[in-house]
Amino acid sequence: SDLVMLSGVAALESLELTLDNGILQSEDIHCSLEFQRLHTLWVRHLPTSISASISLFKCSPIRSLYVHGIEYRDPAALKRMFEAWSYDFPSLQLLSCKICMPNIPVRPAGLLSSFLAPSLRNLSGLRAVDLYLGGIPGLTIDDSDIVMLSELWPLLKQLRLWAAKDETAWHTYGLLSLAALAKNCPHLEDLLLQRIVIRPEDTARLPTGLPIHGLRSLQVSPPNRIARHDYVTIRERIFPHLPYPREE
Repeated sequence: SDLVMLSGVAALESLELTLDNGILQSEDIHCSLEFQRLHTLWVRHLPTSISASISLFKCSPIRSLYVHGIEYRDPAALKRMFEAWSYDFPSLQLLSCKICMPNIPVRPAGLLSSFLAPSLRNLSGLRAVDLYLGGIPGLTIDDSDIVMLSELWPLLKQLRLWAAKDETAWHTYGLLSLAALAKNCPHLEDLLLQRIVIRPEDTARLPTGLPIHGLRSLQVSPPNRIARHDYVTIRERIFPHLPYPREE
């Protein structure tokens, strides 16, 4: 097939594919292709029926994996997919995923950590993670999820976790998540979250003596915003190097 022919290009360092049911031959799915210098792989569309096809590249030194247009069907399928990537690409430093929901009935996802975090446990070398979780029904993300991610990926420099604007209610993480990121991810420079929920009881529970952290960019996905007094709390208690808040 075309992919087999491409594997003979010794100098190939970056590859972009749109995987549909036409580009792959049946014999491709069960083989392994070695691109000796392939560091970056882009996949623009990934139907669930051929999600295992990315394992074709497991013998290549992939460090950056972009998979956009993943069709969500159920949490078990996502878990299997992420587990495969974890074992196939142990040297990953950048992972960017955009998950979308097809126009068919699907199973609710539940907590993010139930299918994502355990599956990516082997990828402790990740420096950048960008997850768009669009249209997944019943997906909830709370402080326990973010705490677990911060423990799994201590080398993170960038974390982007976002969804469609009408799914904000499922994101209930707040100060305790930020404190965990400050403690466990000392190199974090850029943080984008769907929203940040500030609860008075969490302010009282914030640990003291957190290390001085160098984070300089904290954003929430529009139209959400961080109220000025909440931003001041975050800056004073967790991320002192954030810019001063703008006047409202």
